Order: sequence, then structure tokens, then C-alpha cells
Amino acid sequence: MQIFSGMQRSRNDQSPLIWLFTAFAFFGYEALCMRYLFLPPMFGVLFFLYIRALDQRQGVAFAAVVVMLLVAESAKGYLLLSTLFVFTLGYFVVLPWFKSTVSCKQCLNAFIVTYAYVGYYVIILLFSQMFALAVPHIDYRILFYIAIEFFLIGLL
Repeated sequence: MQIFSGMQRSRNDQSPLIWLFTAFAFFGYEALCMRYLFLPPMFGVLFFLYIRALDQRQGVAFAAVVVMLLVAESAKGYLLLSTLFVFTLGYFVVLPWFKSTVSCKQCLNAFIVTYAYVGYYVIILLFSQMFALAVPHIDYRILFYIAIEFFLIGLL
């Protein structure tokens, strides 16, 4: 007589463990990013994973991406939850418009990475003007980061 037969854990669903290990690996990677400036902060890849988690309705993946965004924000000294706001705005407002006008998958990936960096700075610049905050400064390395992350997203 099995009372709790529906309560068994599926051994095929290892998604929470994979995301846990991914988050821990990202923490180590962010520590290296603070030391070595040629390593990109992975905002484009995180935006890509954010979009994938929301499209596939994966709560564990979404939570892991949010935690990784918070770690990246604190490592770079950005405003708390600013990337989450920018990515949510991009997902619900900008991305549907872009998807309806462009059908090329590579173009969409390039747009995702570019929006993650350039869109973030445009919106933070708008916030800095509205709330009298320090104006963010755009570094030349962003073009290098965009190029690297475009190739990384092509591998995902």
C-alpha cells in the first residue's frame, strides 16, 4: 500500500542542481572578472538566459539568473536591481517589437547582447538625469565584451 507514491522525486529532472552549479561557477567567474578586465561581465549571456527562463517558464532557472544578476551588479558597483529592471523592460517592451520585425536568429542574438550593454547604459543615463545620480561612463571595452558574448550565445 503506497500512500505517497506521487511524492517521489524524478531522477531525470536535474535542473535545480545544474543551475546551482552554474550559479557557483558564475560566482567564481565574477571574482575573476573583478581582477582581470578582459573577461566580460556576461550581461548579454545573462539576458539570453533570462529570456530563455521566462519563455520556457522555468522558475528555478529564473531565480538562478536573478541571483547571478545581483552578484554581477554588486561586483560592478551598479544600482541594486537595475539590470533586472532593464532586462524586464527589454523582455516585455523592446524584444517583442524586435522579434516581429526581424526573423534572423543571429540578428536576434546580436540584438540581445547589444541591448544588454547599450540599453542598460541608455536607461541608467535616463535615470541619472531624472534622479540626479552620477552619470554612467561607457568604456571602450564594451565593444569587446559584446563581440565575445555574441560568440558565446551562438554556442548556447
